[in-house]
Amino acid sequence: GKVDAPLQEIYLNLAGNALNGTVAWSLFSVYYFQRLTVDVSNNSYTSLPLGVFGGVGTAQVTIDLSHNQLAGTIPEILFYPTTAMFVSIDLKLNDNQLTGTLPRLAFHDWATERLRNQLNLDLSNNFLTGDPVLEIAAVPMCHIILDNNAFNGTFNSSELIPYGARDPLYHSIVAYSVSGNQVQRILM
Repeated sequence: GKVDAPLQEIYLNLAGNALNGTVAWSLFSVYYFQRLTVDVSNNSYTSLPLGVFGGVGTAQVTIDLSHNQLAGTIPEILFYPTTAMFVSIDLKLNDNQLTGTLPRLAFHDWATERLRNQLNLDLSNNFLTGDPVLEIAAVPMCHIILDNNAFNGTFNSSELIPYGARDPLYHSIVAYSVSGNQVQRILM
């Protein structure tokens, strides 16, 4: 259910159970806290809820959906527009059965307005295709893992420069891993 009282930290570990179907939206329907950690890895979930980050208002979010049976494309609505602000987000979707291309513009618009410090995104060991570049917003630290997918397009390193990084006062660290793919061309 929904909790409206101010909370400091919530840690929910449901890893390694027999959970299946669509990940329950109620796992993320908690408001006004400093840190949220939800681990539902190593289950049998097959689809994502719409707007995982739609109602959450917190400083640090860690969501581990790795080692499930999530299939289909990454829905753009996963990063539903919200008024919540985040200091950091750690989203693990690795070792699933996700297909299609990366949701570029929806993610960029969302992150530019709502994410302030750090993004860790692990999409390794899926079946993603197309260009292996996620438009990175003005986030000072990004760690993107796209290893062992089926990316077969162009890796354009100029798209890795975060928006806002051209400002001399802006400092950025970008770690981007795309090993074990079928990348055809590199543009510098």
